[in-house]
Amino acid sequence: MRWLALSVLLAAPALAQPGASIDPDAVLPLIGRPWVEAKVQLAPADSGRVVGKTGTLLWRVQDHDISRLYVSVRRGELAELVAIASPASYDSFDAFVVDTRAELGTPGPDGFYPTGQLPQASRLRGLEIGFDDEARSMTLRVVGQR
Repeated sequence: MRWLALSVLLAAPALAQPGASIDPDAVLPLIGRPWVEAKVQLAPADSGRVVGKTGTLLWRVQDHDISRLYVSVRRGELAELVAIASPASYDSFDAFVVDTRAELGTPGPDGFYPTGQLPQASRLRGLEIGFDDEARSMTLRVVGQR
């Protein structure tokens, strides 16, 4: 299940090939890295742009589990990733959210689980995770990004 894969940072980034589709797993290790370094490892976005040190990019993902992927750049850093579930994966996304909430407990007041609530073995250190049930999305962001 892609949702489980997105919850861990196991994939090593690979250099993007022209015309290549984006691999959501390859974006995860880039969160928190300077945008000038991260962008060379990503396929060209379908829309959006980064002007100066700020912007949001969108990829339409050809994946059973994910339909769209948004990446936000703030202060010159790849600060946030939002993965939107595809209709075909709504049931697995909902189950993943229920299981994650059962394991992690109650999120912070802003709806995000701070890094301290994540399992010690998690490679998501330095990131916060949040879910939007209505939009069926998962957001990973650098700690302190709001």
